[in-house]
Amino acid sequence: MNKQDRVMLQYSVQLDEVPSELKRLIERAEFLTRSDLEQQFKKLKATDTTEILQQAALADVARLRTTIANIDVILSDTENIINGYISMNQEEEQHMQTEQEVEPTIDVADDLDNILESSDLSETISLFKQQQGLQDATKPAKDSTSK
Repeated sequence: MNKQDRVMLQYSVQLDEVPSELKRLIERAEFLTRSDLEQQFKKLKATDTTEILQQAALADVARLRTTIANIDVILSDTENIINGYISMNQEEEQHMQTEQEVEPTIDVADDLDNILESSDLSETISLFKQQQGLQDATKPAKDSTSK
């Protein structure tokens, strides 16, 4: 296993600890930027022009790129945490808003009484019953003895 290999970690913290965890990540990225990057750039800049096209300079560039990639991963983690936190808060606000919205209540008994008292409905039911009676009269009676 190489020292440069990355491992995915997953852990949880209390909700009120999220800001301090983000600060820790940001401070780590800043530390890598100030200490490692600064030193690596100084070394590369101090490389003699006769040595700049040599293997050592190539290794220095590779170390710089690795440090920059590490900083980018830390900042990506920070971004993902902030996005997750914002999404969680938005979902919670939407949930609270939905709970606060009062759904109109329907008084089923009153509406049913109004429907049943409607003369149009009474006429429609009477017509339907008449049509059913006519259809029943025109249908041949089923013979219960035949199969």
